[in-house]
Amino acid sequence: MLHLLRVPKWGLSMERANVLVWLQEEGSAVEVGTGLVEIESEKIANELQSEHSGVLRSILAPVGMMVAVGDPLAVIASEHESDALVEEFVRALPRASATGEVEGTGPKRAQIRVGPHLVSYLSLGAPQSRNLPVVLVHGFGGDATTWQLNAPVLAAQRSVFALDLPGHGLSSRELQSGSLEELSGAVEGFIAALALNRFHLVGHSLGSAIALRIARKDSTRIASLSLLSPVGLGIPVDPGFIDGFVRAESRKEVKRVLEQLFENGSLVTPELIEKVQQGKRLDGARQALEKIAASNFLADGGFVAYDPNALLDLGTRTLIIAGAVDRVIAFGKGVEAAHNMQLSVLPRAGHMPQIEAAQAVNRLLEEAFTAHDDSCPMETNTE
Repeated sequence: MLHLLRVPKWGLSMERANVLVWLQEEGSAVEVGTGLVEIESEKIANELQSEHSGVLRSILAPVGMMVAVGDPLAVIASEHESDALVEEFVRALPRASATGEVEGTGPKRAQIRVGPHLVSYLSLGAPQSRNLPVVLVHGFGGDATTWQLNAPVLAAQRSVFALDLPGHGLSSRELQSGSLEELSGAVEGFIAALALNRFHLVGHSLGSAIALRIARKDSTRIASLSLLSPVGLGIPVDPGFIDGFVRAESRKEVKRVLEQLFENGSLVTPELIEKVQQGKRLDGARQALEKIAASNFLADGGFVAYDPNALLDLGTRTLIIAGAVDRVIAFGKGVEAAHNMQLSVLPRAGHMPQIEAAQAVNRLLEEAFTAHDDSCPMETNTE
């Protein structure tokens, strides 16, 4: 069988990338997860890993070549496939357009009024897809662009909605209490406003606690639940991170606190630091973060709304993804897979696995979605 490695879409605005270095030579045997090539877009450089086992039969983009999103990079095939078959396959390959965009999948920014909150969100993908849509919920201090390496990939198969929580991003920053109840209520209202009858729900960090609460209240519409670096499972959050993020103002302070999020500190770029600083300068932004922190996190890092039975009630359609080098939550030391839930702890990733291990996270999410696109509702107790 022949498999094609293509240029992924890393970031909502990415169109092109440069091939930096090939990590394997033609003829090398590769396994799933083997690093193949490093490419660099305008905003990020990352390693592409193989999603198939076989032999790297043909490299189609040499080092230094500028490639568009969707362009073919290499062919991986079984050692039993003939050279002639590989050559014929390569000759028949179409090229992506100059932008690499697929019609109908580009991100669109919109706003919805949900009670007292004006919720801003990004939508991607084709609404006519038969696959169930996905709702992505970011964590404390983040926004919809937390999913910039994931949403465009997931949108190839379904509609994707990534919102800015109240108090974050471009959503309104006026909060009553900043409690989990208020935040999850806003997400529930957002989902209702979009008239999503059945969907996949994904949360990161504090967003996982929000997703977990929604799933327990109304599981009948949720086909699968995916929790990344989840808060709310009884594992303390580093209180220094929460307080540090709220208080950080200078570039040095912001850089120091952001480095806690990643195993690879080089991902804390000047652009990321500036983006966080700009967000915190908006009217009401710091006050919103202070309310959320005070309402949800205890002084010792405990989570106010911790429910020891939360996961036990959610059946087998739950995926948990964590980084093995998480400096914000010591995840690997406190949670084990239960009730046939899938648990994936990714090496060389910290609290932001959707960025540091984007390819693996996208694969795990799409596998979970595909497995449950037409499945029965989750069995759970309601509150």
